[in-house]
Amino acid sequence: DECQFRIVAENEAGPGEASRPSEVVTPKSVPKLDLSRLRDVTVKAGQPLRLDIAFTGFPKPKISWMKDDTPLRADEKRTIDTQPESCVIHIPQSERSDSGVYKITLTNECGTVDGTVNVTVLSKPASPGGPLEVSD
Repeated sequence: DECQFRIVAENEAGPGEASRPSEVVTPKSVPKLDLSRLRDVTVKAGQPLRLDIAFTGFPKPKISWMKDDTPLRADEKRTIDTQPESCVIHIPQSERSDSGVYKITLTNECGTVDGTVNVTVLSKPASPGGPLEVSD
């Protein structure tokens, strides 16, 4: 979204001539998250997990992810794909250890905004540990 400005002075005698248009200006804005897409997610282990978050802001915000207060980065298990107006975390085969609170933070010179989503990955319970103790 770009804009230009022109100035017109006015007094009791009426308006003057408009100035020449200014140079094209792109307004700056605080980052915003589309919070309607930040809903709690539940998947079964082995299913893909996808968190797709839309955002706006100019200049383009710096994006960071946390899972349970630990920085989250792309690796062999997950991809993080940032587009001009969205960011996607994709885990092709989710595991119970992927459960937790995911937090996205957007920052630019105009401000910071963040949002969270709770992820639950359901799986069969692990075998009980042993040895088992029996008591009366």
